[in-house]
Amino acid sequence: MVLTVGDRVEVGGNRGTIKYIGNVEGYDGEWIGIDWDNPERGKHDGFLKGKRYFQANSAKSGSFIRSNVVNRGKNLLEEMNNRYINYKQFDKVEFGSKNVDLANMAKIYKKQNNLWELRVIAVDNMKVARAPPTTCALFICCTELNLYNNLLSKWCNLLDILCFFPSLRFLIAGHNYMEREMKSVVDKQIVSAPISTLALGECHIDESTARQIMYFFPHVREIHLDRNDLKCFNPGEYGHSLESIDLEGNPINNFANLHVLSTLPNLRNLNLTNCGLQHIYMPDGVRFNSLSSLNIKGNPVKDKQWISELAKFPKLERLCYSYPDNLSVDSGIDLREIVIASIPQLKFLGNSEINSVERNSAEMRFLNKFGASPVAEENRTIVERLIKVHGKPNDLPLMSCDGMGLLKLRLSYEGKIMERSLPGTITVQKLIGIVGRLFHLDARKISLQVYDYHGFVMNLDKPLRSLDFYSLSDEDTIYASVTIASACLLLAAKIEEDELVKTRDVVNVAYSILHPRAPILQIDDELWTLRTSLSRMEYIVLRLLKFRLAVENPHKYLLHYISSLMHWYPHEFTKFNIGAISFIILRDAHVNPDWVLSHSPQTIAIVCLAVALRITKVSIDVRWYSVFYSSMTKSKLRRLEDELVTLVLKR
Repeated sequence: MVLTVGDRVEVGGNRGTIKYIGNVEGYDGEWIGIDWDNPERGKHDGFLKGKRYFQANSAKSGSFIRSNVVNRGKNLLEEMNNRYINYKQFDKVEFGSKNVDLANMAKIYKKQNNLWELRVIAVDNMKVARAPPTTCALFICCTELNLYNNLLSKWCNLLDILCFFPSLRFLIAGHNYMEREMKSVVDKQIVSAPISTLALGECHIDESTARQIMYFFPHVREIHLDRNDLKCFNPGEYGHSLESIDLEGNPINNFANLHVLSTLPNLRNLNLTNCGLQHIYMPDGVRFNSLSSLNIKGNPVKDKQWISELAKFPKLERLCYSYPDNLSVDSGIDLREIVIASIPQLKFLGNSEINSVERNSAEMRFLNKFGASPVAEENRTIVERLIKVHGKPNDLPLMSCDGMGLLKLRLSYEGKIMERSLPGTITVQKLIGIVGRLFHLDARKISLQVYDYHGFVMNLDKPLRSLDFYSLSDEDTIYASVTIASACLLLAAKIEEDELVKTRDVVNVAYSILHPRAPILQIDDELWTLRTSLSRMEYIVLRLLKFRLAVENPHKYLLHYISSLMHWYPHEFTKFNIGAISFIILRDAHVNPDWVLSHSPQTIAIVCLAVALRITKVSIDVRWYSVFYSSMTKSKLRRLEDELVTLVLKR
């Protein structure tokens, strides 16, 4: 095979792209100029001894080597044989510092020996560079092909490979540095295979190439073009079947470059994570009428206009966003509440569902915050809509302090409220003492929270600070937080729909613990006062949690991962009971809820399964975790395994 400029090659485990073939002054023979993927692998940028031979991507990513040391890659059939038939390399797997033997793998290898019966073919991270020989039979059973991170560079080679897969539905070909504009493609015949999902992330694709891709793959409904060189994406007349588009990590910068996507009649999902968007503006006629899910996390938007602009999407039900560092939000209302109040059709925000309680609360707070006359122009449409639902906002004017600069505050504990006029210069520590004396409480166990008429909750957690530091106003209510635990217990029962836990039961238990020598509460005014106080405290806890009550658990992911691996390793999973051990580890991991909540549920599930495999001394493909969760790496997994063992299992 003759090397040409643009080919992808490998030398000593390092990969690069050929940028020059020819003579180099001062040296005999033919040389290959390579631009390495590793920016520190080379010695120069293609400029040597006063002459420019090629332009490398980095100052030290270029070098010259001889052609005889270059690995030019292999055809697909050769690499399939290496992966599925020449399997001796997988009889032992290095696991940490130990070599683990894979037992009873003959059954699996026997199934893999017939390549033409495989439904899923994964030759990722290998050296595929071209199609099989023309005499090779078609892989008519295969519906999913994984060519991630190979040595493909010319589109003609990829299209030739697809001719051998007439039934293919899922194609993963990311991390192959492809040529621009498909210059190698001569035959303009479209791909006949019914490919519905196409993943081409990190392939150096530009706008022109992306448009041609849509021509060659007319059946695609889901396309992943993440981390390419796209400043815009216009599928043109070939994109009418698209339902999901992933443009994460592309330098889009301006949302106007994507307005053309609003014409796609079936587009439902759009991922714009880390695309550098600073403004989102929708002119008249641009509505994305079918879009139901949008991800704009990691974009440095400069104002809150994007919220009202997204409200123009008539079917937007799911939105993922991150709080911009440079975005200021009015005190007393959270950005999440502004988004919920502004987009009435929204059902999911982030990873949590928006229930009716959270929506009503957010809308009323928005109305009370921004609905007072005069209404700002950017909020007018939202306020008018909310007034039709909730009525006009209540005017709650601030009362001024006369004379000595006293604050008229309400101190609350167990439903009992006492009003006191206190100077703004009094410290939190002294206020705790006053609360302890008024309600006969141990001052050492008291913490205070203030709740203003806007619904804003704030901890008074700095004992030496004065009340003026917290900018308190008249009629604010300060709560002694010994009743917060009761409210949390009652909320937990409601979230889990536990009908056995009643409000009265929580009140009685809490009262008996706090007042062990007092008689049992009777059904009287005191009981109803405590119930009212507990209900009010529930609302405060909800505010503190920002109504984020729905936490996605890792159990379903762990069950999915176990089921998938059991299909390939049934003997090992049955003999060592790996599934049960994994769930036991997951249960024990919740001893440290901070650790569990600090990672995604997919990560927790993978770590628990990996530890179970280590305990049972069973080893499988070293990259199984990256198949389930692409962001998981070997080093990250080992670190998390050590954390789990140290923080949980050794306790």
